Amino acid sequence: MKDKAYENYYRRKAKRLDLQLIKSRSRLWSIHDQGGWMIVDPYNGNAVVKGADFDLTIEEAVKFLEEYEIKLKSS
Repeated sequence: MKDKAYENYYRRKAKRLDLQLIKSRSRLWSIHDQGGWMIVDPYNGNAVVKGADFDLTIEEAVKFLEEYEIKLKSS
């Protein structure tokens, strides 16, 4: 799967889980914006669920979404 298609697939997956997967738009790395990914809950005032400083890699975000989905299905 190509990078953009891979990212969009997981953005849609996050939306199905009532979350939002966001990529940093910053061009410069800083301590509070590390140029990665963040997962937020748009239905809870955009509360950060994971990656508060955009410090997730796409692989870490994917792993979190998959574990979150399993957790929801089991409860």
